[in-house]
Amino acid sequence: MATLNPGFSAESRSFSAIESVPQLGAIASANNLAIASPEKSLARSSAGTGLQGQYYQGKSFSNLKQTRADANVNFDWKRDAPDASLQSDDFSVRWTGRIWSKHSETYTFYTHSDDGVRLWVDGKIVIDHWTDHSVTEDQGSIALAAGQPHDIKLEYYENGGDAVIQLLWSSPSQTKEVIPQSQLDAIAAPAPISSPPDQTSPMIPVTPDTIVAPIIQPQAVSDNQPVVLDPTAFINAMSKDSITTTVDWNSGKGGNTAFGYGVNAYQGFRPEAFNSAAYKSNMAAMNPGMIRFHNASTMQDSSTPDGLIDTARQTWDANKAKSALAASFASFGQNQPERMINIPTWPDWMDADRDGFLDRNQFDNFARLCADLVKIVNQDARLNVKYWEVTNEKDNDYFVQFRDNSGWGGLKDSSKPDRLDELITIYNKAAVAMKQADPTIKIGGPAIARPDLQPFYVPFIKGTSDHLDFFTYHYYASGSASTADQDVFNATRFIGGYTKTIVEALKAASPNRTIPAMLGEYNISWTWETRDPRMANYKGVVFDALSIAQALTNGAAATLAWNEKDGIYGKMDDQGNLRPGGEFLQLLNRYMIGDRISTTTSNENAITSFAVSNTAQGYKSFLIINQSNDSQQVQSNFTGWSPRQSSVDTHTMSASGYSKKTVNWSNLKNGIVVPSNSVILLTFAD
Repeated sequence: MATLNPGFSAESRSFSAIESVPQLGAIASANNLAIASPEKSLARSSAGTGLQGQYYQGKSFSNLKQTRADANVNFDWKRDAPDASLQSDDFSVRWTGRIWSKHSETYTFYTHSDDGVRLWVDGKIVIDHWTDHSVTEDQGSIALAAGQPHDIKLEYYENGGDAVIQLLWSSPSQTKEVIPQSQLDAIAAPAPISSPPDQTSPMIPVTPDTIVAPIIQPQAVSDNQPVVLDPTAFINAMSKDSITTTVDWNSGKGGNTAFGYGVNAYQGFRPEAFNSAAYKSNMAAMNPGMIRFHNASTMQDSSTPDGLIDTARQTWDANKAKSALAASFASFGQNQPERMINIPTWPDWMDADRDGFLDRNQFDNFARLCADLVKIVNQDARLNVKYWEVTNEKDNDYFVQFRDNSGWGGLKDSSKPDRLDELITIYNKAAVAMKQADPTIKIGGPAIARPDLQPFYVPFIKGTSDHLDFFTYHYYASGSASTADQDVFNATRFIGGYTKTIVEALKAASPNRTIPAMLGEYNISWTWETRDPRMANYKGVVFDALSIAQALTNGAAATLAWNEKDGIYGKMDDQGNLRPGGEFLQLLNRYMIGDRISTTTSNENAITSFAVSNTAQGYKSFLIINQSNDSQQVQSNFTGWSPRQSSVDTHTMSASGYSKKTVNWSNLKNGIVVPSNSVILLTFAD
């Protein structure tokens, strides 16, 4: 969909097009947000092409043997192999594509499998029974919109004996049946991936040197020469009117960037990551103000890469948790970031009927489980992790799926009310238990996927305000790698609007105690399957800069990028090389910590600015972000303060890579040529 769909989630991918959320227009208007028209739905094959099947030897999805088109998933291979290239036992299959429903209503998906199976629809895990078992029917439900493509991924493995896998569906208007080819469209198979479900083959490595020791050493620019990076940029910029940016150094915006610019540790509990010298070095280099430990697989058994649960004993794997956190602390020495540990959901045994909801008789047990992790980390290991986040993106499960108009409307079925009250109770019980384990900690959440959805978060805030120390929300701009750059960049304006309304709701619910709002995740794409290359290059830097500026300017206390390392989103790639986004975080955390300062620009559609003043460390910094596809000539006006030194350091990140130059202030204030899709950071000694 076009970039302005609110509240995308990289893991859940529940979203609504802006045309289906009439209230959003009022929100946008109230916050002076420009709304682009949605792009057309993805084209569909009139006949249906089935699903793309990738067949692997082994269970790890690392040894690809065969790729083929399957009309549907309706197989009983008995004790045979599905292909001559495979052995009859110990194989796995991943089917991917898009599914089209005939009706806009809640669909129930069913799998008949022997052995393990898991199903994602629109990025949400609908069925998860990844164990050895005889033929078993599993099911899960999700709302689908007719006439729109919905991403689907089905994974299956066979360990031994019979091999059966079928995929069926039903809805109030659809009889239960194997999903036919006519409702399925295959998409090109991705390259083999090494670690299901979220990791992908590596992107092309980007390996510039670190900011501390840049490849391009500072260059002196002679007096009265324009600040330009290349002749083409200069010619293009001179053909347009100059854009003026104004910084009033005496007029603070309120707030401080003391948290710094954070990052999600997606692989933070993965031994191969936290034991890696390159991983630890890059984390220290980025120097985030806050690290959020989050992975949707945290509640899996600790034998899996990201799991922390000792399933046999129905408790935490204390040694694994303590080892990961101790390694993180060791990486930073005396300069420690704040840390946030997210408890995304509950273990399987607390959802006996597998409906996706915490069983009502398990509320207190879940609270005790959360408190037990606090004891392990802060009492036993004495690591003093301050921030604890309860649940992740449960607004989709407990509210959105029960209501029409993508969560803004009434109940789809009056006999099935939403379960928001349950989520409030779950949070409050967990918060009380965790504070009893350590009264010094801060507890917050709920890490919402839909920051536009006031009907959810306003009641949630009111119901939890006595136990809510911070509020977290997520934002992703697009679900397609073909979305135009300008639409992706413009979508960041919604971060500002959502942040403003969330901050106002927090103030209204808690007028005497500040509850900070934190942008807990942000990036371009709400699904890793787009493999959007912009998230790993300089255009991702522009998006990050715009997102940060919008969130912090409108009252957020912290921003945390998604994520620190993987093949798609990571600020470092799978080989441990720091990408441009990681270098940018390093710049921000080195030069952009301080009190936020008021800035304006004469053309906000092209140039965004952001400034901080750090009196304690004696510097001021000014960020110029060019989100346009053209180079721009920018003139900077300062009021309330002027640099006392003639030279100014400039750090530029653009299509040409990273460069640092020392320029003359007299040249700079008379105009600087900012390349297209770039970020320039200016630092001054105070």
